[in-house]
Amino acid sequence: MNNEKDIDKYFEGIEIPKELDFSIEKGMTKGKKANKRNKIIKIISTIAAILLIALLNKNEIKSFNDKPMPDNSSVVVSKKLWLPTVDTEEKLISLLESNNKIVQEKGMADKESSASSYSKTNNQVEGVEESDIVKTDGKYIYMIRETNDHKKEFIIVEGYPAEDIKILSTISLGNNVYNEQIQIFEDKIVIIYDAQNNQIDNDVNDDNKVKTDFIGTLQSNVKIYDKKDIKDIKLVREISYEGSLISDRVIDGQLYLVTEKGFYYDYMKKGESINKTPHIKDSLEGDKAIDLKSLYYCPNVPSESLITITSINLKNPSEKSISKTILASANNMYVSENNLYLSGFNYEENKTLLFKFQLNKGEINYVADGEVSGHILNQFSMDQYGDTFRVATTSNKEMSKSEDNENNIYVLGSDMKLLGKLEGLAKGERIYSARFIKDKAYLVTFKQVDPLFVIDIFDNKNPKVLGELKIPGFSNYLHPYDENTLIGFGQNTVEVKENGREFTRVNGIKLSMFDVRDLSNPKEIYNEIIGGERTYSELLYNHKALLFSKEKDIMGFPIMEREKDKSFNGAKLYKVSKEKGFEFIDNITSIDEDIQEKAMYTKQVKRLILIDNNIYSISNQGIKVMRLEDRKVVGTINF
Repeated sequence: MNNEKDIDKYFEGIEIPKELDFSIEKGMTKGKKANKRNKIIKIISTIAAILLIALLNKNEIKSFNDKPMPDNSSVVVSKKLWLPTVDTEEKLISLLESNNKIVQEKGMADKESSASSYSKTNNQVEGVEESDIVKTDGKYIYMIRETNDHKKEFIIVEGYPAEDIKILSTISLGNNVYNEQIQIFEDKIVIIYDAQNNQIDNDVNDDNKVKTDFIGTLQSNVKIYDKKDIKDIKLVREISYEGSLISDRVIDGQLYLVTEKGFYYDYMKKGESINKTPHIKDSLEGDKAIDLKSLYYCPNVPSESLITITSINLKNPSEKSISKTILASANNMYVSENNLYLSGFNYEENKTLLFKFQLNKGEINYVADGEVSGHILNQFSMDQYGDTFRVATTSNKEMSKSEDNENNIYVLGSDMKLLGKLEGLAKGERIYSARFIKDKAYLVTFKQVDPLFVIDIFDNKNPKVLGELKIPGFSNYLHPYDENTLIGFGQNTVEVKENGREFTRVNGIKLSMFDVRDLSNPKEIYNEIIGGERTYSELLYNHKALLFSKEKDIMGFPIMEREKDKSFNGAKLYKVSKEKGFEFIDNITSIDEDIQEKAMYTKQVKRLILIDNNIYSISNQGIKVMRLEDRKVVGTINF
């Protein structure tokens, strides 16, 4: 949504009979000491693992990389779990034809002068770094912005000390750039983005006509820079993947990237040469297409795309990367410190498809696949806990009939086989947010009121509802404040009766604080309503837009506030505590508060970050730095 007219158009005439449908989602559419008993258990487990590995080696079972499974795997595997390869064009066409219905439906320098504390990206899993449009290391700010002529550029700003804030360098990414992201690891900068590929394929048909199949398609680009000299960063590697980015993570210096390329199935039906496996162009390794003999598939699993999983060592970017491509279906990704999970969807059977890969120092090993009924909402609908994987879904007999909705929790083992389930929650509603915390799950569903379900998964085979709370509105995102308290961020709703009709209408942003100490009786202890019908925030669909500091009990987020005759475009800043709930601190604005209405998009605050006791508001216009204690401006830069 690039301007106020877009926002107005989006909210215009929203009436939701009896429930909020998927149109809203589209609009708001990453040394302990053990005791003796534990030591004994660990010794027994190690012996068992050694015996298991010996047995596997004896049977010559191979992994995704044709290597034995790492000895830290807890998965009991058999030959049928390892993926076969496609090998030939005829076999690929045969595999696609079997899924035809589905296919058609669907830095280190100056470290000593960095600030002692600074905010980080709001990651789902500790130790698993998600990318974002803004990053900081406590001294420098790395960001991507959109210019007035709709081009994207990467900027490095020296942000600390705040009084000396200045731009160090700018790199143009060009136009037709989408889904841009940044990762920072030690002295490396990684810029990831999708770009429109407007180059003509030089291959020709038999009649000497140039093929143009790849014109207008997306390619996902990875650029790795060395920032040892922050004032003169060096591009050390560039890789392009044909397709678009699903998501990425950095774990201990290893970049894991997942891209997707759809099939040109109409061309295949005509008997033309496929030649459509993804191309990878690497500044160090050259240009190559994925060979069909290196293209894997999961037997009996519907597939509609080519999914490439890549591992790049950021500690040594010149090291050969690892890329594996599978015939699969994927639209969401969850990553723990040792496993990567992809979820796709089987429209014909209304089931979520799940693919598990083990990550081990850059190695990518296929483990297993599974499926559960219904569809997931986003990455927070998935979670690994110990050796189990939990999934929250909404299911129905027909996707178009929301009155048949049911909501479910599934628990899968390390082999992705079903261990336990809880089905049939909140009939006629759907999941608006989910959060798994240790052996508990918290679900928010919605129809006319917002039920918050507290679910116990201590017994993996028998998940059960412990408590339920019904309140107006719904939460799109749940954030843990502490082990007994959750913060919900979503939308307030009101019941409206007009012309003899009753319906539910969105009416402002809603902040909620939930006390879940008594799991059987969760309570909303505080709430805050912001704005009216057309109030909007990126945090409704992107958890990375949240600034949250438990140390300072500070919470902030971008917002476009609308209420009757007044409006505000910037960010909100709150003090958060269990004693007083949400205490409004200030409205945070962009650089130019008198900017013309036609430039509303450039005025939007994209992110808030903290460096020491200063808060930085970042927009496409520039950066404004304020002291947290009194919001006095202590530094600014304009782009």
